[in-house]
Amino acid sequence: MEYPRAGAHYPRSTGEFLAWFGTDEDCLDYLEWLRWPGGFTCQSCGHADGWRLGDGRFECAACHRRTSVTAGTIFDRTRTPMTVWFTACWLFATQKDGISAQSLQRSLEIGSYPTAWAMLHRLRSVLVRPGRDRLSGTVQVDETFIGGDEPGLAGGRARGTGAGRRARPGPLPGPARRQETAPGTGRAGLGSPAKPRPSSGQPAMENRRAPAAATNPAPVK
Repeated sequence: MEYPRAGAHYPRSTGEFLAWFGTDEDCLDYLEWLRWPGGFTCQSCGHADGWRLGDGRFECAACHRRTSVTAGTIFDRTRTPMTVWFTACWLFATQKDGISAQSLQRSLEIGSYPTAWAMLHRLRSVLVRPGRDRLSGTVQVDETFIGGDEPGLAGGRARGTGAGRRARPGPLPGPARRQETAPGTGRAGLGSPAKPRPSSGQPAMENRRAPAAATNPAPVK
């Protein structure tokens, strides 16, 4: 079995991708080469002969059934240009952290968010192969995050460790005061503000006594 090779079966870089798939016709030719590498074959009767119609479809020479190269694929009956579809496939396959529907909509200037979401949904649906075998032997995987510092937040999403998140300075524990050590010099410190000293000739508040009328009120007659 020959495995796909970069540069022969699929592009090796973004520049090569843009050179391969510049128009919708280039994309359709690539799909035709992938689907029928030995030429057109009818899916209904299996006859390996036919001709191309003016609308781009193929007609079988035996049963005269008509089909298209996108029939039965994720591109079936889509009104989105094939160049947009292929670019979405490239971004979906090459982005290390994946791509969201909103990012896809902004990158490709897709008309609506539901259209971008539906495109990604179709791409994700073909990644699941029913009846697939379990991995065996030597398996190579990319880096990933499993679990987190805080229970319940898997994937490194612990509180305060999010990507691009920076610690914000919290409020100071107390007002800053300046400790004078010499005229013109000093150092700033944190602590509680000093209590105001009473002025000369004025007793402190805690040493004042309440008036007698307030402590021993007269009985009410």
